[in-house]
Amino acid sequence: MAFARDSYTASGGSQTDFTVTFPYIAETHIVVTKNGTTMTNQSTADTISYQIVSSTTVRFGAGLTDGDVVVITRSTSQSSRLVDYAADSTLTETDLDNDSLQAFYFSQESFDRAALSLGLDLTDEQWDGESKRIKSVATPTVSTDAVNKAYADAIAAAAGNVPAAGDPGENDYALVATSGSGLWKVLPVAGGGTGAITAAAARTALGSIATVVEDTTPQLGGDLDLNGKNIDFPTTSDISDCLDEDTMSSDSATMLATQQSIKAYVDTNAKDLEFVSTAAITAVTAITVTSLAAGYDYIITLEAFSITDDIEVLWMRFSDDGSTYEAGAADYGWGAVSYTTGARDDSDAQIALTGSSVVGNDAGTFNTMEITLHNPNASSENTMATWNGIIQNGTPQSITIIGGGEFQQGTDPVLAVQFLWAGGSTFKAQGDITVWRRKRS
Repeated sequence: MAFARDSYTASGGSQTDFTVTFPYIAETHIVVTKNGTTMTNQSTADTISYQIVSSTTVRFGAGLTDGDVVVITRSTSQSSRLVDYAADSTLTETDLDNDSLQAFYFSQESFDRAALSLGLDLTDEQWDGESKRIKSVATPTVSTDAVNKAYADAIAAAAGNVPAAGDPGENDYALVATSGSGLWKVLPVAGGGTGAITAAAARTALGSIATVVEDTTPQLGGDLDLNGKNIDFPTTSDISDCLDEDTMSSDSATMLATQQSIKAYVDTNAKDLEFVSTAAITAVTAITVTSLAAGYDYIITLEAFSITDDIEVLWMRFSDDGSTYEAGAADYGWGAVSYTTGARDDSDAQIALTGSSVVGNDAGTFNTMEITLHNPNASSENTMATWNGIIQNGTPQSITIIGGGEFQQGTDPVLAVQFLWAGGSTFKAQGDITVWRRKRS
């Protein structure tokens, strides 16, 4: 039984108070550790400090983590006396008690420390670990040193079951693996230890592996040179090389391909839609799609979007530098049919995606448009766009939209596209914008 030591394991995720079961002379004699780290006694406790809130209670500022080990001990002063008698002074009961308690407590703490120390088993006078692990054992240097687990594991991994072999000089002998028995042999280096003059004969003499088949986990120490030979796979024989050929023009049944060349071939020849990106529509005045690459048509879907203000037309503008969106009076031409009404403008500062129809902002209003940009990053033709969709106006009423438009400013490549409202309103934070692209050739 410990005289001045309490050990607790925190539980419940909220434990803050721990009981001090032993007496002490001064609070400064209380030592508190958490998971082996000494904590400090402060007026305001937190997870790295504590308070002594009563003579029998230590309190942390926040609940400890399940499994935290808290140890409370007493450490009475060993370096100085707590009572110093002086001539002609008044001798009190407290002075006498403190003087004797210092020695008494110190002896108790010595017994506690001894109980926690490694001791001899009196039956055979040998050190007894009492079924506890011994930690932080250094790497052994002489034959009588204790061995730690890392050292033992390394020896086991490197040598397996090594028979005793005396104490040969490290420059005169070699440790050699044998096959089947799980043992190793210590052999003199001179003559390879076998007297054999060929590798095959040496392997036979040593009992080591003769083929890679015997090694179930072979590893290379360097690059593998096929030396003009082939790799024979179970289902495809005679693989002779690996090519980095983007066109796949060799059309070989015995050549592998690099990841880069496979990707380049697929990217060059694929004609299906390729996903680019998707994002939630936030409360912004304009939505942009940038970095339009050459050689692709782009399909952009504005799904379930709506407007903050009421009764506005949805516009689209292009940028030939990636950041400035053209808004000249004759930069665009467009035409759109909404429901049964057609509208057009051959000389406009933007493309009106909703034509002559407007979008409302009633609760539960959802609008969807799919816009196709035809070869926008081409430098030899005007960028064309087509679109279709369904919108809800202020009635509310669902209206179908079909339209087409052109960037008439010139044949400069279009690098980005912008969607905005005619009156400068803000998109509601709802819906998504998704971008695909389709290779043209």
